[in-house]
Amino acid sequence: MSVTRENSEAEEPIPEVLLLDLGGITFPSPIGSLLAAANSIRDPGLPRRMVSSPLWKELECGFLTIPEFCEQFAKGKAEVREALLGWFETLRGMEPSPRMIVLLTELRLKYPGLKIGAVTNNFKHPTPQRPMRDLRGELLFDTIVESAVEGLAKGHQGGERLFKTALERLDYHGPSSAVLYLDDLKHNLAQPASLGIRTRHSITPEEAAETIRKIFRIPSYTIPPLSTPLPRFALDVSQGSSLQKYLASIGVLPKDIPDQARAFAWQFSFGQSNPTYLIGVIPGEPLKGGYTLQRILEENCAVLRKQPPGSSSLAAPVESLLCPSLWHSTLSSAGELL
Repeated sequence: MSVTRENSEAEEPIPEVLLLDLGGITFPSPIGSLLAAANSIRDPGLPRRMVSSPLWKELECGFLTIPEFCEQFAKGKAEVREALLGWFETLRGMEPSPRMIVLLTELRLKYPGLKIGAVTNNFKHPTPQRPMRDLRGELLFDTIVESAVEGLAKGHQGGERLFKTALERLDYHGPSSAVLYLDDLKHNLAQPASLGIRTRHSITPEEAAETIRKIFRIPSYTIPPLSTPLPRFALDVSQGSSLQKYLASIGVLPKDIPDQARAFAWQFSFGQSNPTYLIGVIPGEPLKGGYTLQRILEENCAVLRKQPPGSSSLAAPVESLLCPSLWHSTLSSAGELL
């Protein structure tokens, strides 16, 4: 981004409404896992053929279910059908980007009157099993407008209606110039722009978060940037896992995680010789009381650092704890460490 663009963003009025795409902005892009599915059957052209197929629009508009789409698109090729069904299943397990969850929590705290919505091209039964919530347990979005529900898709005829619907459901009647929308696909920006909505193109949740921080005058991080760990670094802190039981035994996680709550282990994005994680639980319902982000970190989160192997590990701080059958870890209050 140019210096001129950065300066202009800093001088823009604070938006009254923030609208976000889901895949690629709120969630990591699904493209990587789709490419992996295509490569698994040695069909690198699969993604392009799929999204350019008329069946894709029917799927996004809710006229086809996922199994129906996979069956019709595969045209009898079992390996294609199974690869696509597997890919769609991975989408059901995706979670919002940690960086966006933290940012939206900060936005709600700094701008209590801000209306936040999502406008997404999706499919029937695509939504996460749990409602999406921020670190305070508040819903991440005030409304979510879905193409598969509305029968219209962004980037296709009539798609601008999705943005009008979002503003109607948010009960917003102010100027469209006070609305900001972010999408990872440039061709999805023309329709909201035609309504006078301010638009920004970002290709990752991380880039989107930086853009939003500049426009909303939130220049610094309360905590360092976080990301979803790569599979080889991921930690299982779900209910009943060995790590969850251990962390519960020392008071870091609750012994019983409520059904609608979600334990998380997000990795800090800064350079490090050994992975470092923020551990905590997204509440299944709003926290009561005047919680600030700092108070949430101090009372409900901890930091875990994998201790590196080798003799150098002897120099680790004395507060290092041995996690039986797992690894050495350093645990401390997130507020104290950061």
